[in-house]
Amino acid sequence: MHRFRRTTGYRTALLTAFIAAVILGGCPKTTNTLHEVQDDFNGLNPTFFQAAAPNTLTADEESAYRQIVQKIEAGHLKSVDRDDLKVAAYAIDAFSRWRLRDYAAAKAAAEKGLDIFARAGLQTNRRDYGMLLITGGLADYSETFWDYQNWLRDHPNDFIPGEDAAEYTDRMAAAMKKIDAVNQPQKGLGPEEPIVLYANQQQLRVITGILDIWSNVRDDADQKGPVCRWTKRAETLVGQRFPSAGDYSGKAQTDELERKIAAVAQSYQCDG
Repeated sequence: MHRFRRTTGYRTALLTAFIAAVILGGCPKTTNTLHEVQDDFNGLNPTFFQAAAPNTLTADEESAYRQIVQKIEAGHLKSVDRDDLKVAAYAIDAFSRWRLRDYAAAKAAAEKGLDIFARAGLQTNRRDYGMLLITGGLADYSETFWDYQNWLRDHPNDFIPGEDAAEYTDRMAAAMKKIDAVNQPQKGLGPEEPIVLYANQQQLRVITGILDIWSNVRDDADQKGPVCRWTKRAETLVGQRFPSAGDYSGKAQTDELERKIAAVAQSYQCDG
């Protein structure tokens, strides 16, 4: 039986490239605090997609993310007046809480940031806006994958029932739909913007999670239908959501995910 183990996890390292200096004025103390938070956040994410496992942090990383959240709460959001600075802070706050597995708080912070962005009619903070758009989906996927991993730990010698696999898949598919919001034309984000490419790569990662689930169903006959549907979905996603030619940020990671998913399709003879 094929086993597709998802050994790479979420890492928000791409944000090193796109947590830009939106701090153009305002209270010096507040500005310095957010600069400090951005530096701390970027320091936690020095590479791109290099996490060891989903929902996993070292003790030092967890402590650092908690300090970021505390600094934002104590030193920024309570005193800042500028809407663009609030949006930047909420974006970092939401992503940090997601990494800390504080999923409800991550989604709440993202919604607050989105509300400010919309009410203020901001045209800046495009990358922060993209971060806020996808946080809910990232949190939902991570929470579902965590629940699935807990099921495996609680049933070390069992196959996952098909109905449970279908339920986890439905939850992950809903999370994918939320992440895909960055591609809606009305959101105003271009298809080659880093945050959009990041979101689309995360959708591919959701598919690897779904494939992992179905690899733990008992019968190959029950596995094949869902596996082939989702590998085809990945093929379509790559064709529609990524540049067809030339290099772009994170292309190597996209290619790696595409190869892994294609290998699963081949092992199940999905084209046969």
